[in-house]
Amino acid sequence: MIERRVPRTEVTELVTPSTITGLQKSPLMYGTGVLAINILLESFSAYAYYFYIEVLGLAMTMAAVVKMVYAIWNSTNDPIFGYLSDNTRSRWGRRHVWLVPSMLLAAVVYVLVFSVPTWVRGSAPLFWYMLAILLLFETLTTILIVNYVALFPEYFHGLHERSSASVYYQAGKIIAVLIGLTLTPLVYRAIGFTGMAITYASLAVAGLTLALFVNREDPQIQTACRTAFLPAFKQVLRDRAFWKFAITITLITFGVSMVPFTLPFYVKYALRVGPEFTSILSAGALVTCFIVLPLWGKLVRQLQMRVTFSLVILIMALGTIMISLRPSTGLAIAAIAVIGVAWGGIYVCNIIIRADLVSQHLVHTGQHTEALYYALLNVVQNMGGILQSIAMLLASLLFGYVSGEDPGPQPDMAFRFLMGFAPLGVLAVSSYFVNSFFKNYPEKVAA
Repeated sequence: MIERRVPRTEVTELVTPSTITGLQKSPLMYGTGVLAINILLESFSAYAYYFYIEVLGLAMTMAAVVKMVYAIWNSTNDPIFGYLSDNTRSRWGRRHVWLVPSMLLAAVVYVLVFSVPTWVRGSAPLFWYMLAILLLFETLTTILIVNYVALFPEYFHGLHERSSASVYYQAGKIIAVLIGLTLTPLVYRAIGFTGMAITYASLAVAGLTLALFVNREDPQIQTACRTAFLPAFKQVLRDRAFWKFAITITLITFGVSMVPFTLPFYVKYALRVGPEFTSILSAGALVTCFIVLPLWGKLVRQLQMRVTFSLVILIMALGTIMISLRPSTGLAIAAIAVIGVAWGGIYVCNIIIRADLVSQHLVHTGQHTEALYYALLNVVQNMGGILQSIAMLLASLLFGYVSGEDPGPQPDMAFRFLMGFAPLGVLAVSSYFVNSFFKNYPEKVAA
């Protein structure tokens, strides 16, 4: 097991070769690429299952099976694409050669997700169509995420630079969530799901093209020797810090991901108001999250990461407790704002810790396997999708919800459970792993 922890100065010296100073890198444009990719991902996460369950009438139990297969496949293919990316050599770099074609294909498949042919809209054909098209979309977005996120530690170095760049990273993500959650109900009601999909796909392609045109890869990193898959794979899995953080962030982000997934259902069945209120709640959470991003960036630089991260979890727990209570529009607005504050902290801490772990791994091994490391983190984190599918099955069994055509006797409780009680329980379990991870985390201050 890897036990040694190195100071930040040693990491910075190794990952910042002299050639990097002449490399063009813009945090703003990197954030633009994050925005582009996440326009597709966030709107998909929030409304794909809603579209198939509530609009097309697929049973939630069948959708839960799709989600479980989706999560397993997502966990399986991440390391493969990460390894292939790390070992790619081309005149355009290691990452760009994957990013351009996968974005174009992902945009096409995204449109197909929300453009279901009439002849497959029966239960069995719809299930198989949903399974096939979602797995294809997942494959392409995995390639996008693995390659684009791997560029972050290559571009930005040191606590000050990474904490500053992480604000742009998370700003791009939050704006994408704002579009995906807040604007999507208004857009699909105005131009339909197909029109919405075409619009978002076009914006995504344009945004990532601009980001990749401005930000270039470091050619010196690309000339590094290729690594064998199994040795590189084993080196990551031997790192105890990798496992502790992977499990920790998986449990914490379970609650984060359940909010956009459950919110349209919660608004309909628990609050009993129109879908436009989904936009109001989403906007409240995301505007709050956006406002507090700079504050979280300062806290990370001024406080210990352990303290900041623990504060994030406490705030998230408070939000889930509030959303679990007897629903009212006022309480829902307050709860979602609290959750938005926690989102900002999770986003900032997550990207900095992940980059630090990748840099430390480079120190230990001397190998540029950034994409593989991120991919293996994603393998564990994506298993949160299995937790989500289990929670969906429990909600269906406990409260009788089947689909929009058969909501059962307690649909309000089903979605209060998914949005509040289930995430709260998982957050409680995560506290053990948080304490274990930060026992050996090298606390640093900004240079």
